[in-house]
Amino acid sequence: MRSVAFRFSFYDLALGDKVEAAADLLVDRVTEPSGRFVFRVFFPQPHSPRETTVSALTALGALVEWSSPSLLAIDATDESHARVVASFLQQAEDNGHLMYETGRSS
Repeated sequence: MRSVAFRFSFYDLALGDKVEAAADLLVDRVTEPSGRFVFRVFFPQPHSPRETTVSALTALGALVEWSSPSLLAIDATDESHARVVASFLQQAEDNGHLMYETGRSS
């Protein structure tokens, strides 16, 4: 089993999940979920408040990781924390600052 770090392109995979991987190191399945939640944020405009958003998220206790100047991954520790983060992200999306999605397919 391996511990998986943040990934921007996988659904149903979160920080700390233990996975089973094939010989080519592609993930076959999660064997032990960490209980953490992932969000992805896209900042559509060059003037989007990126740094302010990141500061607010880290103040909420979220971990963040940039993939590009416009794409940010966010980790929430558990379901309760994920609700707080999702509420913040929804408000920012409603204000036109960003677009977000969860890392869960269902």
